[in-house]
Amino acid sequence: MLRNRELLIKLFVYTNYLMITTNHKGPAHAPLLQTVLFRAFSRSEPALEGLTRRYVERKLKEEENGVGRGLRPLICSAVERLNEQKKWQYTRRHCAEVGVYSYIIASEAKRWGVPGAEELDPKLCLIGGILHDIGKTFLPLALVIKERGVETFFGKVFEGRQMTGVERRIMRYEHLHAGIRYVKLFGTGQRFNVLLDMVGLHHVMYDGQHSLVPSYPSRFNGRDLPLHVRIAKTADFLSAVCPRHYRRDQWIVSLHDAIAYAVTVAGRELDPICVSSFLTGVHNRTLTDVMEMLPHFKHPGGRMGISDQDLLCRYLLELKQDPEFLELVKSRDQARFWQYQKRADVYARSVGFPTIVGSLPLSINNKYAQA
Repeated sequence: MLRNRELLIKLFVYTNYLMITTNHKGPAHAPLLQTVLFRAFSRSEPALEGLTRRYVERKLKEEENGVGRGLRPLICSAVERLNEQKKWQYTRRHCAEVGVYSYIIASEAKRWGVPGAEELDPKLCLIGGILHDIGKTFLPLALVIKERGVETFFGKVFEGRQMTGVERRIMRYEHLHAGIRYVKLFGTGQRFNVLLDMVGLHHVMYDGQHSLVPSYPSRFNGRDLPLHVRIAKTADFLSAVCPRHYRRDQWIVSLHDAIAYAVTVAGRELDPICVSSFLTGVHNRTLTDVMEMLPHFKHPGGRMGISDQDLLCRYLLELKQDPEFLELVKSRDQARFWQYQKRADVYARSVGFPTIVGSLPLSINNKYAQA
């Protein structure tokens, strides 16, 4: 049995090497044999984990050959990976959005003198936000975009299949591990430590507890982590809760909805200071005003959080009709947001990110890539 598994893994690696480089003309699709193998092991965690880690190991070794040291080589390599064909069309735009949001939150935190923001570098947070999901580019497409199916001569097969619980767990942890190992290839030091924190810890909840999604790695508690990590978590949340290609239920469809969700879970999933800093960055409000509003918006479940999606949907509908929340929405300052994006874009271009941050953020315009 072990011998057969080793042969299957070798066959997977070899055929994937030939098939993964196909030049997709449309949205990305996984290679056929890779998809068949992953579906065969989709409920066996040890086997699927073995397949994934071997694949990641090979891709990292390819990246390691001839890699330079320093921040600029890292950025150039990341740009090349995220722009590879059409495979990472959605991930690329999501990373750009998280980068801009991280820059806004970090800039506002410094502006208002938030504790822990003294040593914060908004430009480094921008880079960390863009790199936060770079680990996904080392994972097999059969895992990352499973629901897209496979494009064959006879048409699409396996389309619309959702991830199993095993696949989701592996996806969650392996993209963090791959991202950390990738960043470490390019250097060490304080600036790289900030990037490693943002890449490896951006899924840790503020209070370390589960809600609708798990907090991982589970040994950490967000309130004990540095401010730049809490910024990455908040920025990723604001982008990730909006429509994605793999979700059937799109109950949050705009930045307005995402903000309503964020203020609801501030203090449990998200750092209230980071949520408030984002709000002051896109609204004409002071940090004190926003911090005073947050307890009013908090879900009545309090620290128990929200574990039921239907309950959350009902609460968000009520919240969006709340006079105080509507007053906050009316104070939206689009010009301020564009000013922040322009500054972020100028810096990103200066360090080699022209093709990533040049696109408009997804949630602001409610336009979403499909890969």
